[in-house]
Amino acid sequence: MTIIHNQLSQGNIDETEAFAVATAFVLSSIALLLIYLSYEIDKLEWRLREQATTDELTRLLNRRGFKLFAEMAINESRRTKLPLTLLFFDLDNLKSINDRLGHKEGSEMIKLFADSLQSAFRESDVIARVGGDEFIVLVRDSKASEGILINRLNAHISNLAIPRLFPKYSYGVAEILPTTLDSLDDVINKADENMYKAKMKKKNEDAQ
Repeated sequence: MTIIHNQLSQGNIDETEAFAVATAFVLSSIALLLIYLSYEIDKLEWRLREQATTDELTRLLNRRGFKLFAEMAINESRRTKLPLTLLFFDLDNLKSINDRLGHKEGSEMIKLFADSLQSAFRESDVIARVGGDEFIVLVRDSKASEGILINRLNAHISNLAIPRLFPKYSYGVAEILPTTLDSLDDVINKADENMYKAKMKKKNEDAQ
């Protein structure tokens, strides 16, 4: 703007030209400002969406995020006619870790288990922490059997965990067929029930 003023005072341009140049400069500045504001708003919206769907401790999906991505996976399964497998995990020893070593150590064990899940399953699988000690994995079109998946998880736990914070867990499984009419909540509840049965069986065996 100072350059325009100098040119005008020196008579190099007339007032009409000066006004046109100044207007173009102002409009360009406004356009750049709007582009910058739009970019910052997009970043803020992305952060808010991430916070709404991500578990703060583990950086896995939370329950809301899981349902969002799981519904997308189910819709894809119906198109491709490929089944899905849902595994519901519950840590067996979180309470004892919290009681003996404190909640900070309990949080570390939760993160160890979350890391093990991320290492054992594929990026295309939907992994989430849905409760204090509860996790869900929705496995997309895996040719690996349930036993292979669990053995793979146990191997990663052994590699990542340390003796005092070794995560022990129970789990339940539910299949989602392309033709199923069950809702996602129904499938989650079925896997949760199967997990509870496995946990009770384990407790009964330990008590004998």
